This record gives sequence, C-alpha cells and structure tokens, in this order.
Amino acid sequence: MFWINSTYWIKRYGISLKKSLGQNFLTRESLAEKIVAIPDDIENKTVLEIGAGAGAITAYLLKRHSRVYAVEIDRRLADLLNERFGEDSNFHLITADFMDVDMDELSQGEKLFVISNLPYSKAMAIIRKLTENIRLMEQGVFMLQKEVCDRIASPPSKKSYGSLSVYIQYHYNVERKMRIPKDAFVPRPKIDSEMIVLIPKKTFPLGENPKSFFDFVKKGFATRRKKLTNNYSEKKLIRDALLKIGKDENARAEELALNEWLSLYKEVMRVE
Repeated sequence: MFWINSTYWIKRYGISLKKSLGQNFLTRESLAEKIVAIPDDIENKTVLEIGAGAGAITAYLLKRHSRVYAVEIDRRLADLLNERFGEDSNFHLITADFMDVDMDELSQGEKLFVISNLPYSKAMAIIRKLTENIRLMEQGVFMLQKEVCDRIASPPSKKSYGSLSVYIQYHYNVERKMRIPKDAFVPRPKIDSEMIVLIPKKTFPLGENPKSFFDFVKKGFATRRKKLTNNYSEKKLIRDALLKIGKDENARAEELALNEWLSLYKEVMRVE
C-alpha cells in the first residue's frame, strides 16, 4: 500500500482539491523520485516537508531513511497520510498551517533540510519565514512557478531582476534544477514549474535579516524605468554615492549587482 501511486490515494479518500489552498498535487512518481534525489546526503537527517499533500514526495523521502516532519494544513489529508506512512517511525505529521509552526521547537537544535511543492499563493510568505529562521536551515529544495524562479535567480540588467532577487541572493546561493511540466500535476496548472535549491550562505555582510537594507533596495526598484536617484528624496546623496562606488550617476536599480547594492547602502548610511 505504501508505494501505490498518489492518484490512487486521492481517489480512495474522495478528496477534491481546494483552489483556496493552492493545491496542485504531483502525481508523476518518477519525478517525485528525482526531486528527492536533489538534496545532499539526507539519509538519517531531519527533513521538513511543507505541504505533504497525498505523499508523493514523502514516500521517497522515507525511502531514503530521512526523518520526515510533514506539515499539511488540510485536515482531510491527515487520515490519508497516516494510513499511508503512519507505521514508519520516521514519519511525523503536523496538521497545521506552516506559518504557525515553531521552527525552533521542530528542529530541536538540528539543522533542517526543507523540501516543498510550494503553494503558489503562499510561496514567498513561506520562503520569507524560512529565511527569518535561516540559522535552522541546511538546504531548501523548492518547486515554484518558473517565472518566480526566474526572478529569484536573475542576474542584474535583466527584466526579471528586482528587489526579490537581491533579497534571496543576499541570503542564499541559488541553483536552478529541473523543469516540472504542467501535466505532472492534478489539477493541471496553467504554467510549468521548476525545482530550485537555496543554500544558506555562511556569512551575511549586514547580519541575517537587515530590514533597513532591504527597504532601501525596494525603494530603489519602486520605479524601474527611472534613474535610481529619482526614487529617493536625497538625490544628491545617492548620486554622489553611486559615483563613489564606481557607478554612473544615471544608473538604474536593475544595473546594480548585490555587492554594488551593499556598497551603495554602506556609503549612503555610512556603515562600515
């Protein structure tokens, strides 16, 4: 029963998926196996799976002998998941909204591998919560809309590059993995997804979560087509700082790489 396809379990329990929860269940087992092969060395490690669904990915995590803490908000799926995996001592179900989960309590001092087919509507809120607890993360493997992956991994001077790119790249080394086609899900979404790996950096120039820096960057991207100086009230200060870090005074926000944003911020704020 453990290895029967997830589609069987969805039908067996008569579960109609909820659009409000962003539910798109992966039903192609071969892809689930490939996804679980992405994280480094998770045998006998603690894995946090956010949104276990019908257990397509959970099954292969347990096959790799990971200790799986599966968070699932939909109480209708609790019985399904418990019947499917409840006899495995490595399986622990948390029926809750991940946004309410205490990560310190869950990790118990051990760094977590995080894996998730993230619900589109809550993807960035979940990643931000994980980032606020980045000290607890070993690695994150996420399935996201391809367009979101484009923004997360974008280099400067691309249309996809923005404040989200700077935020993620400040905290993580980003690796793009395989494309997941629309027809691998039930119900079928409108666009393809992609697997992306976020590996927490060892050091952070301004600390783990420097809110004032990210506010500064977000303000700089407020009007993308304008010169960067026009997005701030103290235009001369920004212009002089741009020149001092070797950038043109007419530069736009999308032209600054992460290290240049850091240099600009330090120059403007007089941060060492």
